[in-house]
Amino acid sequence: MRKINTLTLQQKEARLAYWFVIPTFAIVFGLVVYPALYNIWIS
Repeated sequence: MRKINTLTLQQKEARLAYWFVIPTFAIVFGLVVYPALYNIWIS
């Protein structure tokens, strides 16, 4: 038999929060961290 995925509301909200935070960190990395590291690399 197939296991039914029974997540609590708190677990669902935590998973949703990660989906909102991950793109934010990706944008911050792309706009701030990557150019700073590249600047160090080429100096």
